[in-house]
Formats: sequence, structure tokens, C-alpha cells
Amino acid sequence: MCARRWLIALTLLVAACIRIGTPASASGEERDLSRIAADEISVGHWNSAEDIVRALRPRWLAVRGPDTVYGGPGGVQVRMDGMWLGNTTSLRGVSPLDIDSLAFIDPVAAAGRWGGNFRDGVILIYGRRGPLPDTSGMGE
Repeated sequence: MCARRWLIALTLLVAACIRIGTPASASGEERDLSRIAADEISVGHWNSAEDIVRALRPRWLAVRGPDTVYGGPGGVQVRMDGMWLGNTTSLRGVSPLDIDSLAFIDPVAAAGRWGGNFRDGVILIYGRRGPLPDTSGMGE
């Protein structure tokens, strides 16, 4: 009986710690720390995607271990709309006006998705889409 009470107390304590450790937005909703949505981007005055990430999710830029098994530096990689841009310095060349949202893919998920050397993860940039071109042949 005593062991059961300890197990219940431990479960409740762990659940409370998880809940306390999760930051919430100003509206009281839980915030997904693996994404930066358009509403977060629109609040600030940013010069580049790097400014956005450094201000809102600085942990995305953290180097997470020694050099790779093959001896080369890994670093966080950046991908925008299906194209590899390179490492985090490429964030400097992306205008906030071109960004709809950003997401961070952790190293394990990135390696599973693209294979290879993603020991620090991947930042995905989802660009804003302009109006679709008229493909009906009936345009002016």
C-alpha cells in the first residue's frame, strides 16, 4: 500500500514538473518551442531570420556536442522551402518579410528524415507564398 502511494505521488510530481517547465504565451496557451509562428514574428522588428531565432529561440543555435564521427563540424543546418541554405550564418540572408514560420527539427528526427550528419538539428524556414500564377490560360 505504501509503495502504491509513493508511486502515485511520484507520478503527480513528475506531471507537475513537466507542466511547470513548459512556458506559456501571454494568452495562457502553451507555446510550442519547436516552432516560431507568424504571430510571433510580426510582433518584433527584425533585420533577418537570425535576429528572430536569437531573440525568440536562442537554444536552436546551440552546438550540442563534439565534432562528428567523421571529424567535420556539424552545426545546425538551415533549410528553406525544400532547399538547403547551409549553416546558421545563412539565416542572416533571409528577410523576415519572406518568412511565414520557422521550425526546429531535433537531431534524431533530422537524421531519420534526411540521414547523415545532423548532430545539432535543422531549422526549417517556411516562406510566405505569393498569389498562385494563373495556369488556366484565361489570364489577362
